[in-house]
Amino acid sequence: MIKLAPFTLLVLLTAFHPLSLAGLRVLEIPTILVYYYVWYVDGLGGPHWNDSDLTKVIDVPAIGFYDSYNDSVIRWQLSLMKRAGVDGVIISWWGPGSYEDRVAKKVFRYLKLFGLKGCIMIEPFLTSDLGEARKVYNESFWSRILDYVYRNFVEPYRGTYLEIDGKPLVLAFAPVGIFYRPRSERFLIRVVATMVDEINALSSLTGMRVDWDLWPWYIPLEKGFHGLRLRVGGYVALAPRYDPALERLEGVADRDPLDMDPSYSQRVYDEEWKWVLNHFWLVRIVAIYSWNEYHERSEIEPHRDATASNGAYPYEATLRYAHELKNLVKEFNEAIAILVTTLLTTLFLAPCVGLELSRVLRPFGKGLNEALNPLERLDNVVLLRRYPRWG
Repeated sequence: MIKLAPFTLLVLLTAFHPLSLAGLRVLEIPTILVYYYVWYVDGLGGPHWNDSDLTKVIDVPAIGFYDSYNDSVIRWQLSLMKRAGVDGVIISWWGPGSYEDRVAKKVFRYLKLFGLKGCIMIEPFLTSDLGEARKVYNESFWSRILDYVYRNFVEPYRGTYLEIDGKPLVLAFAPVGIFYRPRSERFLIRVVATMVDEINALSSLTGMRVDWDLWPWYIPLEKGFHGLRLRVGGYVALAPRYDPALERLEGVADRDPLDMDPSYSQRVYDEEWKWVLNHFWLVRIVAIYSWNEYHERSEIEPHRDATASNGAYPYEATLRYAHELKNLVKEFNEAIAILVTTLLTTLFLAPCVGLELSRVLRPFGKGLNEALNPLERLDNVVLLRRYPRWG
């Protein structure tokens, strides 16, 4: 029979115990994602650079009005994301064969190089009309689109395509998915929208249901920051600002009840991140709206800002808080690991130490008894002499 010294036993117990110092992970580090828009074509006046009333921009990217398909642009963007602590991108995708489809395929070829993940958000590329949406975003649509996403993004880029709970994540922006979504064995499907609570409150009447916020639209409606709303799967949405460029140009932005922190003066983005830090044990996914949605001015991409003095503020804040969040969770896990190891030491080592001390001290105890016996006999003689009746 093999006998182990107590210290060796402790090492083995802590090494292979499910809650060991080496293997303990009480909390997963939250995944930080950004909504990434790949619809821009080179030059002011090109698609999505002021080519229509719906695509107005007033902020200028730090590298100018770029082309989303350009390799240098993609590398620049992904390198900045990685530096800022972002883990992956949610790509705004407008259907098979679209410009955004071609850019998305190129982005996926670069993601692994920068250690990033990616997933697809299906935009309402057939129609945004609710009446039509019920008819066109049906079972046939979903079957065709999910097969396409699987063949072109998931299968070729395993390990790069973002998975949640072991399934590739696919997002759908309302009205896609609000009336019908499949029970997929292959994918985890989440429907994204604004006014999430209002839509879900009426679901019994309308049949519409959504999962995740695109951005924290409720903050301006609540007239101040009163916390973020955690959604299914530990998802929480952040945004540095919401201030549509068209409304700003037309001078009506202040009338929009959703307008939020147009000059960053209220530092709402800081408050959002502080909430995440204060509730880190609840959060699994932090989704930032957006990397580069310039029409609604939610971009964190470095830029020259039309209404704020520092266009780098949202990027710098992301970099600071994202790393702080990850370090906070790591320190928490390390602290719990130390606590568990201490408890294991108490539970498993203390009895072993007691047995070992008993074995080590046994010879000393025998010698001590022998040394004390003559004294004991001498005491007895003295006592008998003084008190003979005791004998």
